[in-house]
Amino acid sequence: MWQLNMFSIIFNGLAGFLFIQGDAIDKGGGEGETKAPPFSGGFKLIVGVAAGAVGILKLFAPFRYPDSGIHGAPILGDLIPAAAGIAAGFMLVYGFYREQRSGAYADGKLDRAWDELSRIKRLLGIACVAAAALHLIFARFVFL
Repeated sequence: MWQLNMFSIIFNGLAGFLFIQGDAIDKGGGEGETKAPPFSGGFKLIVGVAAGAVGILKLFAPFRYPDSGIHGAPILGDLIPAAAGIAAGFMLVYGFYREQRSGAYADGKLDRAWDELSRIKRLLGIACVAAAALHLIFARFVFL
């Protein structure tokens, strides 16, 4: 289904942009530098849920090409965009709920796990943007 391919490209690209741009916003600069406005938590939640849902759907509904006779594998049809969408969706949704909760669990195991995961956030953003670009350019390849 080509709509699912386009949703995958859009939401992987948006999630990757949020991860890459979020690091630039967090680091900030001096007083004279202008910073881009941060995105709202609700926007990040919507992109995260959509990216994760589309990623899961991409695992089980590979794109079919009726004109060329090419059919994707039944389960691993679009593995790279699906994995990127699921990972980005998890990170965005968990990050939203981590920001929204109270400080009652400030030193829990989940916070330590989040600190470890947040170290790879920029790398995940680059991977999501690359997966979206590769999926747009090479849509007919089985694993892209």
